[in-house]
Amino acid sequence: MKVLKSFTITILSLLFTSIILVGLYLFLSGFAGLIILVGGVAGLFLLFILSFKNPVSKHSKFFKWKGKVHLSFLLSYLLVTGILLIFIGSLNFVLGEELGELSARDKLNLLAGNAAVNTRVLDEITDDYSVRITNHMTFKFPAHLEPKVDEIIERMDEVETLEKQVFGEPLQKTKKLEIIILANAKEYSRIVPWAPSSQVGSYVRHRNRIMIYQQEEVPSLQGIFSHEYSHYLLDIFLEQNKVDFEEIPKWYHEGVSEYVSLQVIGGDRYPHASIPEISLNNLRNHVEWNKASRESDVYYLAEKAIEYAVGNSKDRKVLSTVILQGKETGSFEESFQELTGFDLTILSNRIYTAQEDLNHAYATCQNSDYETSVSLYQETVKKHPGESLAWHQYALCLVKHKKWNEAISVRRTMIGLEPNVAGSYITLSQLLTLVDTNEAVKTAEMAEELGVKENREYVDDYYETWLAEITRYHRLMNAKNYEEAYQAMSQSEQLSTSPEILEELNDIRNRLQ
Repeated sequence: MKVLKSFTITILSLLFTSIILVGLYLFLSGFAGLIILVGGVAGLFLLFILSFKNPVSKHSKFFKWKGKVHLSFLLSYLLVTGILLIFIGSLNFVLGEELGELSARDKLNLLAGNAAVNTRVLDEITDDYSVRITNHMTFKFPAHLEPKVDEIIERMDEVETLEKQVFGEPLQKTKKLEIIILANAKEYSRIVPWAPSSQVGSYVRHRNRIMIYQQEEVPSLQGIFSHEYSHYLLDIFLEQNKVDFEEIPKWYHEGVSEYVSLQVIGGDRYPHASIPEISLNNLRNHVEWNKASRESDVYYLAEKAIEYAVGNSKDRKVLSTVILQGKETGSFEESFQELTGFDLTILSNRIYTAQEDLNHAYATCQNSDYETSVSLYQETVKKHPGESLAWHQYALCLVKHKKWNEAISVRRTMIGLEPNVAGSYITLSQLLTLVDTNEAVKTAEMAEELGVKENREYVDDYYETWLAEITRYHRLMNAKNYEEAYQAMSQSEQLSTSPEILEELNDIRNRLQ
């Protein structure tokens, strides 16, 4: 009985000691922790030696252990405590050296899987950065990226418009936001060494900081900023409405941010990998999200879920209403289903089904099975009428088989779905070259106007060049200079990816001459 009592006391003592050590090191700096580590190990070693000294044992209650069994409990306690102290203390010191001084919250975030920031390297890199303060935002950036910062600031009105639509009104920016724009991915990985290589930005809630970097291969810095800024807006909305951050699923946080980003920059998002077994129900917290993201494009799934929810309700404000109603009812999932009409499992399956339908139809079209592929695309757009990617692929299939009138009709439908996307107007303009050059010019003018508004860096002068080409072609055709018109258009870089259109233009020239 005494042995059992000693064993219980030892286990409870170890548990209590572990809690003290973990709590202590959460709030200690790396250097202070190192001092306690050295002192603690030395003290434990001294107690270990003294436990064998009979004179000491006789005069100390701590060492009054009868027999070898009781002595083994004491030695086990000292040994395990020493190991814990060395492990926790060493980890704390390494974190301090590698990442700079971390707060207790930073350390907990790191343990939870959130990438911690190396503040020492961050300060070193950004020491000579330029600073721009506008409203509630403070930008820090290398001097050569000032034009990018100008573009972000100039397009804040678009983000603010979406903010009003999603949240019903402009949010009170009581939290000042720091926005750090790094020069490249190397700098980002030095500052956030444990971040996934695919991560292009982050929003740190407790620091009110966005950190992104310029990518040469994916130059839409505006899109990355819009995504992270949406996290900031959602964070403010939750605080102002006294909603616990953790009560909202991770997929919803990311889905809303990705949705707003795509609304700002335009275009579709293509999944790079998908696993149908991964459902929105399995993406509630950070751990589940990170695990699933290693295997599947969960950002695509989350964004599509938000897109379907908004499309089904015809009101972007449903995204914030879901949160508020969920707070009242105590169930986010029930609120989401009631307001959007989607059960999360059924919605996940619907998104995957749409993707599978598209892949099947696309493969059939590539195999030149026109009748079957058209039938498949017709079924797909009927099942998923709001899926712009389905309409886009359908149009490509019709172009491949030179069904011009049908392709033009589908492209007009796409403009109805994406009235503010320049790319939709460009693809229609190129098709209109075959049937109505005057309308082709007008559509190209609209594309250029929207392109300037989008200000997407990778477009360069694409829209302007196409407008010049189609305008010249229109004039030459009106002048009945068919040979020169065709020769000019045959050299178009924009049409080089559409050999079917070029072949049809050649046929038009031959028929008119």
